[in-house]
Amino acid sequence: MLLTVFVTSVMADDVDKWIQDLNDPSPSVRESAALALEQLHDSRAVSPLIKALKDENDGVRASAAFSLGKLYDSRAVSPLI
Repeated sequence: MLLTVFVTSVMADDVDKWIQDLNDPSPSVRESAALALEQLHDSRAVSPLIKALKDENDGVRASAAFSLGKLYDSRAVSPLI
């Protein structure tokens, strides 16, 4: 039980860290963050990834779109279209 609580807490911290990294000055960090958020399968990432669809960097936009598609959240349908 304690291990489950610890792992859940670490994953929650990871999601928060990657969401913050979507605002990093470096496009490569933002792109990595967008891809990492898909791997964590956390619905808190959907809104920040939707915002990242308007990033100035095409790699960041592509990574955000890819991740949103993999998260299968209905909130992403309209922004992706």
